[in-house]
Amino acid sequence: MSEQAGSESNVDATATQPSPRVASWPFKPNADVILRTSDQTDFYLFKCILEEVSPVFSDILALPQPTVHPAASEQPEDSKGDTDQTRFKPASLDILKPVIAAAHKYQMDEVLLTLEEALKAFAQDAPLRVYAIAVLYGMPDAMHTAARSFLALSSSRANECVDELCHITGKDYYRLLSFRRRCVATLRDSLSDLSWLPAGGWTFAHCGSCAYGNMHSYALQGFDTRRWITVWMDDHYQRLIAILLERPCSEAVEDQSLCEQALQIATQCNTCRQVVHNDMRLFMEKLRIHVNEKLDTVSLDG
Repeated sequence: MSEQAGSESNVDATATQPSPRVASWPFKPNADVILRTSDQTDFYLFKCILEEVSPVFSDILALPQPTVHPAASEQPEDSKGDTDQTRFKPASLDILKPVIAAAHKYQMDEVLLTLEEALKAFAQDAPLRVYAIAVLYGMPDAMHTAARSFLALSSSRANECVDELCHITGKDYYRLLSFRRRCVATLRDSLSDLSWLPAGGWTFAHCGSCAYGNMHSYALQGFDTRRWITVWMDDHYQRLIAILLERPCSEAVEDQSLCEQALQIATQCNTCRQVVHNDMRLFMEKLRIHVNEKLDTVSLDG
């Protein structure tokens, strides 16, 4: 009686287990191996391809296989991760993470190169998360891209915590924070004067009508001594420096509205109003170029 009950129980358990579903295109049913995911999805694949891209799968497939053809190899990953891994179209960082984890687990080096490019695409919106993922899976290009994007965050956002930090060491996190501090220090030093600005007939250094500031003097190309510049430009430049020390990246000074206050004052001068708009446009372009050039000299590795 007990044997019959046990047999019925086994039958019931088998009956309640859902049948595997077959993954859609481009997975072909005439393949010679099946990867069955944890959510019972069958991916029909070719052994020769798996063996080529993954030494782990090469070793697994070298083991004796079931006589059923094609043999099903059960994997702990779910179908969403496997689908995105084979099609390389991650819709979000949350989807991409398990895909990278699976490719790393199975040592799919060529696949990881493609996934690293996909990871870099998320760096602008989630630099700290991307940095931590890149560190965890040894993706140096994505790590550097994320570190540069991290500079665009305000100080308050740069100090926020993300779950991915739990998976890297304090030393790796310190390296990112140190990189940001060194970028700030580099910009502070290089922007202390205007020697980076090409020589030219800048109206803020030559106008004979505007009032000149007496708070800051600057080294300027084309002049033998440090120079005062017009009050409106001095104030404008100091505002830009403050912005760049808060967000040490060229993107911080891309907004044209940053120039409105200075332009409003400068256009009240009969001399400056003729050229100030063009001068300001060129000045901001040169500033952004200079910022990028200086940041390029700062290494993430210190």
